[in-house]
Amino acid sequence: MSRQTAMSIALLAGACAASPVWAQTQWNRKIGAVAITPTSGSPLAGSFFDVFVDWSIVGEGGSPSSVPLDMSTEVLVMRNGTLIDLRLVTVSLDPLAGGDCTDCQTTNCGDLNCGTAGNGLADLQCVKDDFCFGPGSVLDCRCTCPKPCLADPTCVPDLPLATAVPMVAGDEIMVILRPAPGALPDGDPSDDIRITTFGGDPVVWNRRIESVGLSPTPGGPPNSFDVVIDWRSATHGIDYPVDLSVEVELSIGGVVVASVVDERLHAPVTCSQGDPPPTGTCSPLSSCGSWSDGGGIAAFPLECRADCLDCSLGGCSYPCWCQCEAGPTSAESGGGAGPLLIASIIVDPPPPPLVVILRPVPGALPELPGLGGDDEESVERCAVAADCCDQDGSGAPDNVCTWCACRDNVCVYAEKSVPSDMGAPLGGCALDGFCNLADALHALTCFAGDNACDIINIDVGGPLGACAPDGFCNLADALHALTCFAGTNPCTCFPVMAQAPEPTVAGNVTLTMTPDRRSVSPGDEVSVRVFIAPKNADRERGIDIRAYQLHTEVSGGRAGSLELIDIEIESRADAVFDEMSDTFDAVSIAKAQVINGLFSDDTLAAPEGYLATFTYAVSSNATGVFVIDVLYDDANQDQTFLVGREQTDKIEIDETLPAVITVTNVRSKRIR
Repeated sequence: MSRQTAMSIALLAGACAASPVWAQTQWNRKIGAVAITPTSGSPLAGSFFDVFVDWSIVGEGGSPSSVPLDMSTEVLVMRNGTLIDLRLVTVSLDPLAGGDCTDCQTTNCGDLNCGTAGNGLADLQCVKDDFCFGPGSVLDCRCTCPKPCLADPTCVPDLPLATAVPMVAGDEIMVILRPAPGALPDGDPSDDIRITTFGGDPVVWNRRIESVGLSPTPGGPPNSFDVVIDWRSATHGIDYPVDLSVEVELSIGGVVVASVVDERLHAPVTCSQGDPPPTGTCSPLSSCGSWSDGGGIAAFPLECRADCLDCSLGGCSYPCWCQCEAGPTSAESGGGAGPLLIASIIVDPPPPPLVVILRPVPGALPELPGLGGDDEESVERCAVAADCCDQDGSGAPDNVCTWCACRDNVCVYAEKSVPSDMGAPLGGCALDGFCNLADALHALTCFAGDNACDIINIDVGGPLGACAPDGFCNLADALHALTCFAGTNPCTCFPVMAQAPEPTVAGNVTLTMTPDRRSVSPGDEVSVRVFIAPKNADRERGIDIRAYQLHTEVSGGRAGSLELIDIEIESRADAVFDEMSDTFDAVSIAKAQVINGLFSDDTLAAPEGYLATFTYAVSSNATGVFVIDVLYDDANQDQTFLVGREQTDKIEIDETLPAVITVTNVRSKRIR
C-alpha cells in the first residue's frame, strides 16, 4: 500500500432540475471518470500503466449544513479483484464558509469557499452544477461544493492514483470510493464504483486546439481582428458521459484580453476499431455520441476518427486507434459544433504573439499528464511571411530550419528535416520533406523572379557552403539543394544545426568584359561578353569550376544610360561548359545577374573561356564614356562568386577588366 499523496480530483455538482426539499442535504460521493495512461519512462512500452481517478462530492436536496462536515474518502484500485492501491483523502466541507454555496443565480460560484481537502492544504471552491444544461437551466442551476486538484492549483494532475501497474488486454480495473473511518456515510453508493475493462490501448480524454485564425473585424478599426478558435475534445476507451468544458483564455504579451467559457458536454460512446488507422478506417464512421452547447440549444454528433496518442507520455509505440471526438470543425461542413469566435481584438504587428490557452472549467475533467501540450497555441499577426520568419529585420530567415507562411494574417510554422527543403515539386510552396531537384528549381526561379512562393523560405544558406542564409535566393541556394541531394552538404537541422567548414581558395582568376563595339551612338544596342582566365600558376596546376554567378553594373556617362535588356549564355566553342554538359542556368535582368552551373561534379571544366553575354540599349540622350564591370566585393554583398569542385571551394577573382564604351553620334562597326 502506497503512502498518501495528492491527486487530481474535481468535485462536480448535483442535479439541476427541481429537487424535493429535504430536511438535510445528502452528500454523495461519485466517480466521474477513470483514465489509464502509459507509465512515463516504462522500460516496456505498452506494459505498465498509471490509473487516474476523477471523483466528486455532490450535495443533493435540502439546505447546506451550517457546521463543517467530514467527507473524507478512501479510494481503492483493484485489478482483476486484487487490491493494488488505496489512498485516503481528507475532506472537510463547510458550505456556508464563504456564503451560500447553493444559489448560483445571485452569486459567483468561483468566489465562494466551501471547505478544505488534503489535511487542509487545499481550499475548496463552489462550482456550477455539472447538470446545469438544457431548457430552464438558468432557473434550476445551483452551486455546489467541489474539491479541486489537491496538489496543483491549476488543476493539472501531477500524481496518479496507482502507478506502474502491469496490464494486458482484458484486465479489469475497478475503482471504489468508500467513507473513511469516522466520516459521514455516502448518500448514494450506486455511483461509488467504476469498472473499466482494459482493451490494450490507453483510456484517455483530451482537449486540443486544432487551429487559431485571425480575420479582420468587418467594419472594425485598423488592426481589429476576430479570433477564430477551433478546439476539440476527444475520448478513447470511455463509454459514459464526461464533462470536457473549457475556459478559452486569450492573452497578448502576457496580458489577458479575453476569457470565454465554452460549455460543451462531451457524451461519448466507445468507437469500434476497424482496420488499424491511419491506413484503415474507423467503424462506425458516423455518430458515436453527442456534443451539446451549455444551454442545451443544439446537439452535435460526435464522430469516430483515427488518432495517435502523443508518445511523450512514456516513449510508447502504440498504433493509432479510433477515438470519439467532435464532428466537423465548421458548421458549414456538415453540422459540427463549429469554432469559437472572440470578436474585435486589437492585434498590432509585430509580436508580442497572441496566445490561446484551453483551461478546464472548475468541475470539469482536468487534463491528463502528457496530453496538455496541445492546449496552448501562439499565433502572430503578420502581413507577409517575412513578418514571421524575419522578426529581427535582417532580410534573412531567423532560423533556416523553420518554414513559415502568413495565412489569414496569422503566422504558420513547420519544422524542416533538412535546411535546403524549399518547397514541393511543380512549384508547390509547402515542404515535401526532401532536398532534390524541386528545391534547386525553386532557387533558380526565385532568382529569376518567377517563383510565387515566399522568398524567406528559399533563402536556405549562403555562398560557398555557408549554412547561415544570406538574404538572397541565388546560386548558393540551388547548390545547397543539389549537394544535399547528393549527400555532400554538411548543413543539417537535427540533432543540431551544423555549420559548414570555412571556404578554401581553389584558385585565382581574372574576368574580362569584352564589348562587341567600343563606340556606339544613341539608340544603338551593345553586347558585352564576359570571359574568365586563370592566373598563370593556376593554369599550370589546373583548377575546376562547378558553377558561377555574375553581377554586373554600369557606371559613368555624362547623360542618359545604358539599359540592360538581355542576358544570354551563348552556345560557343570556347564556353566554359560545353554543349554536352548537364547544366542549369537562370537570369535576372532586374538584378543584372546570371547563374550557370553543372548539376553534378562529374563533368567539371577548367575556368577558362566564355561565361555570359549582357546586352544593353543606349538611350536616346546618352553621351559620354560608360564603364560596364563585374561586381565582386564580398563586403558590399555583391553577387558574383565562382564555385570550384566542392561547394566550399572558392575561386578568387583577383581583378576584372571592365568594358569601356563611348557614346558618340558617329556610327561604329561591331567587333567580332
